[in-house]
Amino acid sequence: MRAEQYEVLGVRRLYSLVAGWVHEPTLPSTSEDVGSWAQCQLQDALQKTHYFTMANLARAALYVPQAIAFGMTEYWPGLVYVTVTWIAHLILVVVERYKKSLALHWMPLASPIDPKPERPIPEWPSGIFKLRKFETEKFYKGIGIELFRSFSTWAMSTMSYGFTGQRMTYIAQPSRKQALAFERATRVSEAVHIGSAISVAPLVVFSWLGAPLGIAIWSTVIVYGDVMLALLQRYHRVRVWPVIKRMLERLR
Repeated sequence: MRAEQYEVLGVRRLYSLVAGWVHEPTLPSTSEDVGSWAQCQLQDALQKTHYFTMANLARAALYVPQAIAFGMTEYWPGLVYVTVTWIAHLILVVVERYKKSLALHWMPLASPIDPKPERPIPEWPSGIFKLRKFETEKFYKGIGIELFRSFSTWAMSTMSYGFTGQRMTYIAQPSRKQALAFERATRVSEAVHIGSAISVAPLVVFSWLGAPLGIAIWSTVIVYGDVMLALLQRYHRVRVWPVIKRMLERLR
């Protein structure tokens, strides 16, 4: 579908809601102007739409065993919850398809270079994103985060590039701008995975109440994965923050 068709169906409003939740800048609609968006930014957005489409489909596939088990045991609360979760992921896939169509729509009209290079000012993470004293590389390596990081990097690379062997890079072009953008992205990802863990928690309860033991354990593993992914974002912040700290000291 073309971007205009998605907008007629009202997908633009859904896109704005999702983008606002994860603090993501929205691509201009077809009724607007391409503005300051450069081709490299659109290309990056295009790659991300492929990853997030695959991530949502993979996420929805995780709940197939629960749906089968709930159907066989006729445990309707669990089956209804899985259905609602599938609908939510389907909506997110539609939003990603719309973003892809927008990126392709604006690509020929965008500037080949970034017209306004930014030098954002570092901001100390606060609230739930603030790093605690015990959060060190040694601590995270001790709980096995490096092994989990290797697995998640492989999974992200596969969903972004397929089985080509090409690996996803966290900071493609090391620079002040890229380091700051990456650190802020860890906050978004952490919030998303905490939200995912909370949203799957009822499914864990339903699984323990109305599904075989194996399904209950599987649901618990999904929540564990979300918690580990949230911790991985904090581990990334531990590693990148010393670089940003030096930037802050030079600005004083």
